[in-house]
Amino acid sequence: MLDTPPKASILLVDDLPANLLALEALLAPFGHRLVRAASGHEALRCTLQEDFAVILMDVRLGDMSGIEVTAMLRDRERTRHTPVLLVTAASSDDVELMQGYAHGAVDYLRKPIVPEVLRTKVAVFVDLYLTRETVRRREEQLRLREREALENAHREHLHHLFMQAPAGIAITRGRDFVFEFVNPIYEQIAGRPVPVGRKMREVLPEIAHQPALMAPLRGVMETGQPFLGTEFPMRWDRHGTGVMEEGFFNLMYQPVREAEGHVSGVITFSVEVTEQVLARRQAEHLAEDLRRQKEALRVSEERVRLAVASASLGTWDFNPVTRELQCDARCRELLGLPPEGDIAYEDFLSGLHPGEREHIEQAIRRSFEPEGSGDFDEEYRTLGLRDGVERWVRAKGRARFEQGRAARFTGTVQDITERKHSEEERTRLLLRERHRAEQLKGLAEASVAINGASSLETVLSIATEWARALVGAHQAVSSMAENQDWEQAITSVSLSDKYVPWKDSLQAPEGSGLYALVCETNQPMRLTQEQLEAHPRWKAMARHADKHPPMRGWLAAPMVGRDGRSLGLIQLSDKLEGDFSEEDESIVVQLAQMASVAVENVRLYVDLEHRVQERTLQLQEVNRELESFSYSVSHDLRAPLRHITGFAQLLERRSGATLDEASRGFLKTIVTAAQQGGTLVDDLLSFARMGRAELHKKTVDLGVLMGEVRHELEADAGGRAIDWRIGSLPMVNADPVLLRQVVRNLLGNALKYTRPTTHAVIEVGARESEGEVEVWVRDNGVGFEMQYVDKLFGVFQRLHTVDQFEGTGIGLANVRRIISRHGGRTWAEGAVGQGATFHFSLPLATPEVKDTHRRD
Repeated sequence: MLDTPPKASILLVDDLPANLLALEALLAPFGHRLVRAASGHEALRCTLQEDFAVILMDVRLGDMSGIEVTAMLRDRERTRHTPVLLVTAASSDDVELMQGYAHGAVDYLRKPIVPEVLRTKVAVFVDLYLTRETVRRREEQLRLREREALENAHREHLHHLFMQAPAGIAITRGRDFVFEFVNPIYEQIAGRPVPVGRKMREVLPEIAHQPALMAPLRGVMETGQPFLGTEFPMRWDRHGTGVMEEGFFNLMYQPVREAEGHVSGVITFSVEVTEQVLARRQAEHLAEDLRRQKEALRVSEERVRLAVASASLGTWDFNPVTRELQCDARCRELLGLPPEGDIAYEDFLSGLHPGEREHIEQAIRRSFEPEGSGDFDEEYRTLGLRDGVERWVRAKGRARFEQGRAARFTGTVQDITERKHSEEERTRLLLRERHRAEQLKGLAEASVAINGASSLETVLSIATEWARALVGAHQAVSSMAENQDWEQAITSVSLSDKYVPWKDSLQAPEGSGLYALVCETNQPMRLTQEQLEAHPRWKAMARHADKHPPMRGWLAAPMVGRDGRSLGLIQLSDKLEGDFSEEDESIVVQLAQMASVAVENVRLYVDLEHRVQERTLQLQEVNRELESFSYSVSHDLRAPLRHITGFAQLLERRSGATLDEASRGFLKTIVTAAQQGGTLVDDLLSFARMGRAELHKKTVDLGVLMGEVRHELEADAGGRAIDWRIGSLPMVNADPVLLRQVVRNLLGNALKYTRPTTHAVIEVGARESEGEVEVWVRDNGVGFEMQYVDKLFGVFQRLHTVDQFEGTGIGLANVRRIISRHGGRTWAEGAVGQGATFHFSLPLATPEVKDTHRRD
């Protein structure tokens, strides 16, 4: 393989088969291997499989551009230095050429391709590739010959080495490798005495457990073939300290044959080459680094040459000692210097923009400082001495020093005017978009603030301040005039510090001129200073110029109601920078819309509040009349019911013995009905008094109160086994007398309606949330149907008959009235045969009150 002449492969990349055929026809006479690729991705795959002497690639491919493929090739180690010739159309511009060179292309071929030019350029790169490949093969062949010569030398001096050479020699017998002979060098290498007659795994256990060393030994014993190994790595305890060290050895295992021919042992020759291996490795690393550096320098110089030639760079060379300045034609053009004649350093300084001169002089002086790097990289403006054109350039250079001072200053200069203008435009657009985003964010915040206002004056004030802040103006005025009644208008003004003197003397708009025009048309208006002064409506307002700050440009947006009526307007004048824009108009229009909605919402809220107050007063009056009526009726019914009961009882005492059984039953029914009527009247009076009684709130320990009421009700249990489950209950703020009645009614109902239950369970609990406490009383009694839950808390509303459970139907009505007067809520849940749960809520006691109650 080494004697075979090297061959070169050329990669052709084009997405058009016709172009590929044309390139193959032009390059076929060379006799080199031509590889096709119809896309950028296919070209990248080909470069992973083999090396190419040169790559011919069309700039415009179907899946990606040739410039992108070139950049990716330069990112790979294998193809980093492979020459790439880009093929482009004759109409390609210089920008595309510079991009190709910047991404690593070595040259361009313009279509139509000139065959001689193509073959010449390809031949150069192919010859370079073949030369490098020939040199590489020769070096490889030389190394192989050196290795063979070394092996021959070893064989020729085998006897010498056995007796005298500084090599470790040992003879072992059998498959256990029992030592029969060792020389001093072997023991020196082993780092310990090696007794004859001992097995290797006993004397050198760390070596005996290294398969890479032992496998060749066993192979010699089994096959009878000698083994030669160079630079074998080995780890062993060289100095008997327990620390394993690594060394490298050239090893030779020679079989020892008996007279009959079988292998009975192995002669081991070992030469330590640790120092040589390490030195060679270091030398190889150094040689490789040197080669890479030379290649990088060559490639760099080639790229610089190509870049300067193709990227329209100018070059300059300045001698700081003699003050001589030399520039090529491109440099003179970019710096605005005369195209002919000698140039002095002062001419260069004169061509700098006045704002850049001091800065550039300082940068050049810094480059000349011996303790610095000598680098110079600056972007600055020039004013051509000949044409007066302002240009942006980038100059890169380096000072070279001799005997501690700058002796030469060279570099390149590049025109970056277009890039700078693009950056300035991009910055301007970014600032504009950022300002727009801030305006939109401000609109969102303004919307929250305006919709949260509770008065018309506050709505206008917030809208005015936000309008001036978002648009950036010195003046902002918001006016609201119902039906354009400007005498009753509400006005809000926001002025910058520039117009502070006008704050006290400013008069409200009278609704004429431009104000009236905006309100009449309900359309926004935006005017420059010139347009404002020329507008006929402004001339009518100009006579009042002493009553308001100077108007410099004008922007106004109407406030319009839901029915299309004009509510007023928001106006601004004297923008901080420039004239009012379309974006400013959009912002003010949206603010005006927000203010219009907020104004109508405030009016609706005020009207609704007034109606609620009127309705509340009416309800309070009706309740007072109803309570008074209930009290009067109940009071007037008590006397007749007492008379009926009393006379019925007298009749029973006088004539009871003479009455028959049916008559006595009638008499008993009369007494019972009268007594029930009296109870109803008493409950009705209590219910009426409940609405008039004044609340005396204080902190009540609900747990203590619940325990007291439970104790009072135990007498009504009639010896029943009641399972009371009362949880932890908090402090509440309530009237203790009325709250006791609530607890007694709820616990009494639970005790009454669990009477048919064999094992009655009554549970009381509470939970706190958002400043209030919810209390519930749950039982496992007869329950109720949820469709009748609304009747439970009504007066005289019962879900069971008197024969089933006694009562008047006022207890739960009293519970609801008491809790409602405390600002709480009542509700119930239940199911027939599964019990019922009654809930009520009360305000929590404040922490200070709780602590005081605990201390008491």
